[in-house]
Amino acid sequence: RQPAGRRAAAVIAVRRAEGDADYEAWARIKTAVVPGEPTTVEHMRKLEDEPGRLVLLGDLDGEPVGCGVVGRSSFGGRAFVAVRVLAEHRRRGVGTALADALFDHARSLCVTGLNAFVDVVDEDGLRFVRRFGLEEVDYQLEQVRTVGDEPAPAAPDGIELVALDGRREELLREVWPVAEAGYADMPT
Repeated sequence: RQPAGRRAAAVIAVRRAEGDADYEAWARIKTAVVPGEPTTVEHMRKLEDEPGRLVLLGDLDGEPVGCGVVGRSSFGGRAFVAVRVLAEHRRRGVGTALADALFDHARSLCVTGLNAFVDVVDEDGLRFVRRFGLEEVDYQLEQVRTVGDEPAPAAPDGIELVALDGRREELLREVWPVAEAGYADMPT
């Protein structure tokens, strides 16, 4: 019996996510924490065969409350690490246990560094990654515009706008130089 006001020590377990039941739990947690990036069991199945990828669940007293993933990053020589814990279960050690296991796996990939993405409004997440020595090196801004009943824009003189019916692969040769010039002007 615990003294009044003291909570029993929680049991934290970190385990590999395997099979649809685990993938469902992983997807539910990740989608709850990052609703703008929902995921599915089908998406999780696609990650199974990716070399170096490790997908984990973090259990608190036998209940999955956290998830994490690590794998090779598209940024050369680095690993991508993501730890997500349901808000009501944070600050109890699940995130740290997941991070430790994911960082250990990243080391086995012989990488030179880590990438982690945290939403700037997620103050808990920012504090969490900074505890591990991660620092901001990039800032990504999502831009959204609602399209409604506004009038169609008028084409400049000498330009005719024509609706395309389906995909026209032959036009890619024509538009690629325009895209390259536009990309060069974008702060990416």
